[in-house]
Amino acid sequence: MHGSDLCYSVIWPVRGAGMLIEAGRLFARINDLIVAALGKLGIRGERRQSTDRRGGGQGPCFMQVERGEIAVDGRKLVASAQRIYSDAVLQQGSMPLRRPPIELSDYLARFDREEIRKKLSESSTYFYEHADETISVGSVVDTFKGEFERSLGLESRSFTKEVEAIIQDMLKTQELRS
Repeated sequence: MHGSDLCYSVIWPVRGAGMLIEAGRLFARINDLIVAALGKLGIRGERRQSTDRRGGGQGPCFMQVERGEIAVDGRKLVASAQRIYSDAVLQQGSMPLRRPPIELSDYLARFDREEIRKKLSESSTYFYEHADETISVGSVVDTFKGEFERSLGLESRSFTKEVEAIIQDMLKTQELRS
């Protein structure tokens, strides 16, 4: 369902009694960095100050724009979630690059599919609806990484090789069991 999305994860160490406050500031800071990167790509995103929640948060996350999330022209572009652990905060998000090739509402059994389609169309958008189609995904990734590295003074890390090694180990383990 997220096959045409650009996803991110930020893991940030946090300690002390002010963890919830720090986590809230981190959420805002990360989303401000994403808005800045979008601006460099010609997209005028905004971190929403209020919520457009309708229907109590039922259904897909792109059906409503939550406070602090990123929207373009009032429609959600980036969905983000945060989890606070004892010594770190994990924030993950997803930005659809294109309209998904599958219809998400077809997989939701307990909701009115036509209503979900309508709400998703009204409340969400995707990157290439606002950006030049010739911008490569690699350029988008490089712009986001560059904004994070420049603003935070840190080097981002890609775990592609580590994940590939883990997957290969899992496959070998399954072959040995067979």
